[in-house]
Amino acid sequence: MTILSLSTPGKINLYLEVKGKRPDSYHELVTLFYPVRAISDRVELELTFSGVTVSCETSGVPQNDLNICARAAHAYFEAARIDSGVAIRIEKTIPVAAGMGGGSSDAGATLLLLQRQFQALDAGALKAVALEIGADVPFFLAPEPAIGCGRGELLTPVELPAEPPLLIVPACFPVSSAWAYKHLVIPEKTFPASPFPLIEALRKGDFAEAQGLLRNDLQHAVLGKFPLLSLISGLLRETGGAVLVSGSGPTLFALYSDFRTRDDAFAALTPLLRKYHLQPYQS
Repeated sequence: MTILSLSTPGKINLYLEVKGKRPDSYHELVTLFYPVRAISDRVELELTFSGVTVSCETSGVPQNDLNICARAAHAYFEAARIDSGVAIRIEKTIPVAAGMGGGSSDAGATLLLLQRQFQALDAGALKAVALEIGADVPFFLAPEPAIGCGRGELLTPVELPAEPPLLIVPACFPVSSAWAYKHLVIPEKTFPASPFPLIEALRKGDFAEAQGLLRNDLQHAVLGKFPLLSLISGLLRETGGAVLVSGSGPTLFALYSDFRTRDDAFAALTPLLRKYHLQPYQS
């Protein structure tokens, strides 16, 4: 049987504005997605005659039809009217429920691999299947920097530096997105009011200016709930980083004014964070 594989990145949200709740109970967002290839999963598919199975050695990952990759495979076969099966194997590096889109990334990779094999859907139909699985999944069909609107699925690609001076700290416990949105408090006045000043600063390579233009409306609730995240946030700030929660958390990242400061922070913080069983990544 044919075996296909793909490395698929995590993501962070450099900007996340929640504009309000929609009639369909979802929230209207404006976000700036940024892929993190230093923290990637690998998805492997083996085509079979029937059925969809999922295997993964990481705890907390469903290994049945509740797995998002299984749902993606079923949805692809149904949309393409293909009578086939697939065995899906996932090697996880992206933490589970960490605000880095790990499940969505794996589902996107599953769709890309099936499309590579069968070429049964056009681009619009493939994106529709991705959105059926999850709002972040369309981003992972072409994981490059992009503004996301609507639920995050209306994507506009943007050109950004390949590697701004970031330090990323994935936390080791899950945070429910539903909980984060339930406890969201949108301030009456916020700054910045759009992601475009941040995009322009990053394009210029003015990372010091960009530090003041990060935004995540979910951050206040998440940091208030988890003291460990507040502690880590303080450590990152002490080394010169502008700190943000990615998505609904708990992953934190820090943007530095230059690469040397980021590298010094990485060297100083790595042994400290190990005490909390955390590993920082440079990106």
